[in-house]
Amino acid sequence: MPVDGNCTESVTLVGNNKAWRSGGFLITNNLLAGKPPNADEPWFGGSGGVQRRENVIFDTGNANGYTKLPSEVEGISESGTNNLVDDVYTAHVANLSVSVDLGREALNELGRRGPYFRYVNFPVEVTTEIETISAEGDQIDATEEGTGDDGNNLTAHEIIIVLQDSTKIDLGSQNKLANVTYGGADAGGGNAAVTYTYTTFNDFDVTHANDPG
Repeated sequence: MPVDGNCTESVTLVGNNKAWRSGGFLITNNLLAGKPPNADEPWFGGSGGVQRRENVIFDTGNANGYTKLPSEVEGISESGTNNLVDDVYTAHVANLSVSVDLGREALNELGRRGPYFRYVNFPVEVTTEIETISAEGDQIDATEEGTGDDGNNLTAHEIIIVLQDSTKIDLGSQNKLANVTYGGADAGGGNAAVTYTYTTFNDFDVTHANDPG
């Protein structure tokens, strides 16, 4: 979910066979009802069509829910909201990126060249990157003794991303800060940017109002 361009999804699949063929193929989709794709109209009954920066929902009154980010991110409230104050959001989020690698391992057996099964090697790490335009630095403290009451520098946070078309990405409540980078603000006038990287395991739930079932 970038500040410039469209929100995109990339999926990589793995298989055991590949065949190159010639000829014509007809791809149909009953949901489109014969209509060509239109970037300005929703395909599956949501609202907003192709999602862009204005379609990320921070409004807590939204019927489909709202985006919640870690309170460690500069400008995010203790409850995880990005509040609108005088028509300006308190956190200037420029990019949201979520990735997960299922890393299927092959199980082989005698008498067969290819694997008879590919299994997911749990636990599966889920990574979320949150980039902001910074006004006051990254606001992250980390000490040898720990900043929390338990002597730990890490705190678990909930991350939920909601888009206008009703897409919801729920990463659970156990996301912990793994890395923070601060850059920019050079003499040439560049903006100061902070990227917060959070990791969790086995929580990556993507839903939509028109999901089957």
